[in-house]
Amino acid sequence: MKERKQKDSALKQSPVKAPKPVKAQKVPKAPKVPKEKKEKKAVAPEDVVCDLLPVPIVIDEYFAEKRDVIAAAEELLGQNEAQLAELVEEQADNYLDEDNFPDSKMTDANVKKRIKALDKRTDAEEIAVLQKYLDLKGDISLNKKLIKERKYDLLTALVVKYADLSEAEIKRLVIEKKWFTSLALRLDCEMQRISQQLTSKVLALAERYAQTLPEIDADITDLEAKVAAHLKQMGY
Repeated sequence: MKERKQKDSALKQSPVKAPKPVKAQKVPKAPKVPKEKKEKKAVAPEDVVCDLLPVPIVIDEYFAEKRDVIAAAEELLGQNEAQLAELVEEQADNYLDEDNFPDSKMTDANVKKRIKALDKRTDAEEIAVLQKYLDLKGDISLNKKLIKERKYDLLTALVVKYADLSEAEIKRLVIEKKWFTSLALRLDCEMQRISQQLTSKVLALAERYAQTLPEIDADITDLEAKVAAHLKQMGY
């Protein structure tokens, strides 16, 4: 009985400690999968690539008129942009100085406000410059829109044409327009290289043999006579 009482008292004196809570382990995050880049939507013929039958060949063969219209519009656009850049450079410290406009910003709206605020008689020259600036910007914007529309129209026609090409047409275009043209270009480059080499060699020979043998013999005879005369004067 004594031993049992001693054990009970020992248990009361030394209370059993509760186990420490186990920390929850962090679940590793799944790696982020990179998003696939969306392919750029084709909006112009130059956005389309075909190694077997390049787009320019199909355009030249079937859509030369559309190509020429676009080329003319791009040429006109380049001229308008050059004229605008020249005008801005010439008038940068004069009528197109940014300080002439609200908040020092030469926006189209501010240019139009400036024109309205000017006197048509006394400020006719400045009005003409500002109006030319607006006209050129308008032409540039219109040309860009036209080119974009024309290119998209050509792209649409190209897509339809590629789908309708027969095997015989593809073979003809690839052989005659792609391979033959490439070979002809390489042959032309090689012929030009050989021609330049031959020309340089001929020029070198012509320079080397510019004086004929009889002329050389005559010069030697003349020099021998002069040497003999000098020796005779010296008593030899």
